[in-house]
Amino acid sequence: MASIVTCVDLWFNSCVEEQAFCRVFRIGQQSETFVTRFLVKDTVDERLEEMQEHKKRVIGDALDDRAILSKLSARDIMQLFGDIRINGRTKRPYIAMEDDERLDAILPPLPDEEEDPIVQNLGKVY
Repeated sequence: MASIVTCVDLWFNSCVEEQAFCRVFRIGQQSETFVTRFLVKDTVDERLEEMQEHKKRVIGDALDDRAILSKLSARDIMQLFGDIRINGRTKRPYIAMEDDERLDAILPPLPDEEEDPIVQNLGKVY
């Protein structure tokens, strides 16, 4: 079973290289494995490696939930769910929902505020 991978020609798509590297780790591998990449100084190899690293960073940032969420404000997140309006009495923002008869048909009716346990327990300290 192969245990050595030597890359002498870089690929524009680093995933092709990584696939070759990962093949030596297949199920049943018992031997120590080695991966070697050759880069020739002052050639297109250096530029190709820079491009691969840049692409990895961009893709990693795009897929990192923490990075995305850290850039979103509470208002941005609220806007994902609908139009934002300001409550005239409390001056707090809320998500405005259009009255939709189709939703009324599938959702249970809302209880009166006096009967709603969530509303009754707001502000209570446990």
